[in-house]
Amino acid sequence: MRTHIRQALYGLGMLSVSVVTAPVQAQMDPQRNLERIVSERSAFPSGTRVLGVRMQDERVVVELSSDAVAQGLGDEQADEMTRELLAGLDFFTEFREVEILVEGKPLWTYLPESSTPPAAEAHSLAPAQTPVDALSLELQGKKIALHPSHGSYWNYTTQRWVRAQRTLTGPNPATRLPAGWTGSNYTPSDEYFWNRGFQWGSLYEDDITIHVMRFVKEYLESSGAQVFLSRELSDEAGLYDHNRFGYPNAAFPLPKTQVASKYYLEEQGVPRWVWDEPSLRDHRDKDIRARPYYANHVGADLSISLHTNAFPEGGARGTETFWYTAKYPHQQESAKRFATALNEGTVKSIREYFDDSYGRQAYGNPYPARGVPEWPYYSPYPTPFDYSGYTRWNDRGVKTSNFGEIREAQMPAALIELAFHDSWKWYPDNLFLQDPIFQATSAWGMYEGVCRYFGITPKPRLSAKLVAGRVPTLVGPNQALSASVTFQNEGMTWNWGRRQVNGVYSPYTVWQLRVLEGQTELSAPERLSIDPTDILHPGDTKTFDVPLVSPAVSGLYPLRLTMTKADARGGDFGEEFSALVRVDADPPAVSVVSPQPEAYAYGTQRIEFSAEDLWSGVAQLTATLDGEPVTSGQEVVGLLPGEHTLVVSARDGLGNATTSTRTFTVVNSSGVVMGGGWARLAQKKATFGVEVRTAPGTLQPMGHFTFQDHDLGLTLHSARLRAFGLSGGTVTLFGTCTVNREPGHWFRLELTEGTTGKGGALRLVLDTGYRLDAPLEGGDVTVLSLEGA
Repeated sequence: MRTHIRQALYGLGMLSVSVVTAPVQAQMDPQRNLERIVSERSAFPSGTRVLGVRMQDERVVVELSSDAVAQGLGDEQADEMTRELLAGLDFFTEFREVEILVEGKPLWTYLPESSTPPAAEAHSLAPAQTPVDALSLELQGKKIALHPSHGSYWNYTTQRWVRAQRTLTGPNPATRLPAGWTGSNYTPSDEYFWNRGFQWGSLYEDDITIHVMRFVKEYLESSGAQVFLSRELSDEAGLYDHNRFGYPNAAFPLPKTQVASKYYLEEQGVPRWVWDEPSLRDHRDKDIRARPYYANHVGADLSISLHTNAFPEGGARGTETFWYTAKYPHQQESAKRFATALNEGTVKSIREYFDDSYGRQAYGNPYPARGVPEWPYYSPYPTPFDYSGYTRWNDRGVKTSNFGEIREAQMPAALIELAFHDSWKWYPDNLFLQDPIFQATSAWGMYEGVCRYFGITPKPRLSAKLVAGRVPTLVGPNQALSASVTFQNEGMTWNWGRRQVNGVYSPYTVWQLRVLEGQTELSAPERLSIDPTDILHPGDTKTFDVPLVSPAVSGLYPLRLTMTKADARGGDFGEEFSALVRVDADPPAVSVVSPQPEAYAYGTQRIEFSAEDLWSGVAQLTATLDGEPVTSGQEVVGLLPGEHTLVVSARDGLGNATTSTRTFTVVNSSGVVMGGGWARLAQKKATFGVEVRTAPGTLQPMGHFTFQDHDLGLTLHSARLRAFGLSGGTVTLFGTCTVNREPGHWFRLELTEGTTGKGGALRLVLDTGYRLDAPLEGGDVTVLSLEGA
């Protein structure tokens, strides 16, 4: 809301009426001050006088002359008169109730009477509908109407659209722009950007209240209430089709979020009597009535009007809330109690939940001694406000005075002035209003006020429910991985804000995921903020992906995550996600059963090995013997005397690998084999003769071996014996030979002596592919060990 000031005073820097500073005003008589206001301000028709001011305790009754209503009265003008007189009493903080009379009757009684709506439409008796996505049900069954400030309107006289010029950046245009200035030419004052460096263009009360009401709506609906809006809140709604409804001549883009309640309700198909009071002509008057009429029509339990404040006489700050029930006096107790709950909830929320520390920095710069040329009232500046001692948001209290949008409401209604959008010279209200985190915080206070009015405990302000969490529970060393955790917001909105630091507005957020455990061992970041585009209302979920790196050492490492509000008014909150991450940095354990690292007699060598990994399992197990692949359980025949190497390689499921090497030796046995015999073939016989000896201390076996296959006509004569091994009653020979007098062949022979000194078995393999494995049918083979001889 605003108070009109004569443009000549600011634009020309001239004083036609002496306007005193705040310290002097505070010493004046209230009546004299109100007389000055009435004589100066354009809200009061010419000739209007203050006939008397009666003061008792917190109540002030101002009697105006009949000139105030002689030319007729509309709701907008009546509201403006009320605002001007309230501003004139601002320095007299003891006053909380202001009534304006003309000829002994309340000012509002001179307004055109409200028409009688159709009985079927006057007050809906339909029960409240619970939102399908309500997070909780503490306000189930309640209907609440919300009205965010003013909106653009169509001027009936000029037949053109008018933007509500309630700026946040002060009343005077810049007179001297410094070099490098990139902001709007409509700026607070030269001093403001010279000494504090703030740069922003013109912003409007409507821009702020729309945003705040979005948060209020979300909080109420998430608690089960049915919310009724008298203006559009969604930026996605598009442009208003003003020509369609017969309101032409818009010289600027007209989003649906910008139009006043009258036009929004008309577009929504609300009955005509709500948005087009026939006793009124000016659209501003119709709009003021449309807000409470709509609340009456839907049968709301409560009606909330939200505005931001202005005060041209100096540096006012803080929150105040109004009620007024002169038209429906039976609502007085409820309306006053509701306004009190709403005001207390909002002030408490800002004081206790909002970190205002950046306002201290913004207002720490000294004021110029020379004053500011376009502000002759403050030349030089008075002693600046000591922000270092400012620790609490200013509570301007609960008041009552005639405002149309609460006067016409048939249920408890409150008009809350959240903060002063023109307080940029001494106080940080202006800065905070432009911060979405402040907006969300103050809206939470309004929600808490609604709950307390109904005697209901509000949901916790800081609350997060763990919806899902996932992290690899078994990982390898030095591995990049990610934990994913999803929290549902069950309290006030998580969003980004904008704060002024060193003269520049910068984005920031206080809503973060905090790592309670896992920073050191798992290389987790200390915090992760929500995304800059996130606006997470109650019931919305947020998934964080937390980058991790596993340690190099095996072990069990804890990871704990929680939501936090990272400012002086916050801290950790909600449920925690916790998990244990096992790091397996160890390869499988390899066991080689055979061979052992010792000497083995020439013959058959058994290969046996295995691997075990407790956490990750064995994914791959391979081995080579002297470079050739072997498998566990394989029996290798004919390893020549000398050193041999078995290499076993194992890898687990995480890629941890190891190699185990086993070296062993094959040696020739010391002993003798001799004899001869025959074996039956398909048609004839196979005959052989053998006499071989390896003496102790020697490496080379000596002797000979002959063999004939009479079926094939094959004759073998040994040439050079290279290996001789004894194992029990079996001897194994290996050497080169001639086959049918052809040199360059090799053979391997196993002879087993019989159990009674005769018989036995013969197994012969030639490099030609010839093989014979048969029992001896006749002859005699003797095997004798010379070990230890």
